[in-house]
This record gives sequence, structure tokens and C-alpha cells, in this order.
Amino acid sequence: MSAETESARSTLRWDDAPDLMTPAECAALLRAGRTSTYEAIRGGALKPIVVPWGRKYLIPKAALRRLVEGGDAS
Repeated sequence: MSAETESARSTLRWDDAPDLMTPAECAALLRAGRTSTYEAIRGGALKPIVVPWGRKYLIPKAALRRLVEGGDAS
């Protein structure tokens, strides 16, 4: 696990989370693995914003909240 991921996992709290999060930051908030977060993206449970340059996913905090509350994450 990278130092950045370990740091995010140990210190990130909901109120401090950015409005757009990386899969690693989402995993830290959910106390889940990064792989599980990517599976949620691939399975459609999380709808990320895809940044075409750099091939990066950014997940809106609102989408993660809807997923956790049991609603549609889109």
C-alpha cells in the first residue's frame, strides 16, 4: 500500500473529505479496499466522473453519500 493511500486511510473523515474523491479516498471513508471501490465503479454502484487525461476516476461526495444511504448513486 502506498504512503498516500495509508495516510488517507488513517486520517480521512467525512466532514473533511473533498467534494471529488479518488477511489483510494472513497475506500478510506468506507473502510473498504481500493479494489472493492473499483468493483463498485465497474458494477455501476458508484458513478464517477472520468477525467480523460490521465485516465482518472473522481467520485462525487454526493454519489458516495447516496450509495451509503442505500439510494441510487448516479
